[in-house]
This record gives sequence, structure tokens and C-alpha cells, in this order.
Amino acid sequence: MDKLRRFMKENWWRYLMNLVLAGGVYWSSTWYVMTNHATANVRTLQTAFDRWVPVIPQFIIPYNWLEPVLYFCLLFFFVVHPKIFTAFGVAFIAIQAISNSVYIVFQTYVPRPTNLVAGSSRYVDALLAKYASDNPYNCFPSLHCGLSALAASFW
Repeated sequence: MDKLRRFMKENWWRYLMNLVLAGGVYWSSTWYVMTNHATANVRTLQTAFDRWVPVIPQFIIPYNWLEPVLYFCLLFFFVVHPKIFTAFGVAFIAIQAISNSVYIVFQTYVPRPTNLVAGSSRYVDALLAKYASDNPYNCFPSLHCGLSALAASFW
């Protein structure tokens, strides 16, 4: 108990600063919604290789797990490692700012497969649900890749 009391006494200011930073992390995560729609200059980033690679509906599972993993990382670092949370939060906001800046000036679109049949498997249904809730814009740079790499690097 003494260690915890001393830790809190020495780090109260960091927790206070991190509360403000946590608000910034939340605020930066709302920017994506503002840019996830078609604009006048949408570029399709698709190559012949992209058309050759099949869609694997099972990949929706790790794709959908990113948000819970990020929430866990944010909460864990905030509570257990406030110094790491500070760096993680600043990097999180930077990734959001850079990505959304690119989305504003270089909007991208990725065509979605049209051959997916609803009801054919739970993975296809989950993928179609994701497609219904998220527009096909803002694909480059990938926030999934950037934020996954951020979380992995801090662990």
C-alpha cells in the first residue's frame, strides 16, 4: 500500500495531464467520420495484384478486434504505466492527424467485392455488416495498420 501511495503522490500530475490527453485521443478518433465520404477528387488505389488476391471473409475477425485491443492498451497504459500512456496518446493523435490530413487532400477509394452472398457464412455476414457501417473511403494511409503498429511497438 505504501508503494501505491508513493506512486500516486509522485505521479498525480501525470495522471491529470493524461486525462486531458485522453480527451485528445477521443477527439482525434472522431475526425475519421468527417472525412469518410466521397469528395470531388477520389482516387482508386487498386492494382492488378489487388484484383488477383481473393477476399477472405474470416479476416474480419482480426480487423474487428483492433478497437477493443486499442481500448485495452489505452486503459492499461493509463492505469499502470502513465508515462507510456503519455507517449502512446501523443503518437495516437499524431497518426490520426497525419492520416486525416492525407484523407482531406488525397481521398482514396477501394472497390468492394460484389460477389459476397449474405447468409452464406457468419464471416461473410460480419464483413457485409462492416461494409454497411463504414464507407469505402480513407483507405490510404491505413489507420488499422498505423494504430496496430503503434500498439505493437509500445508493447
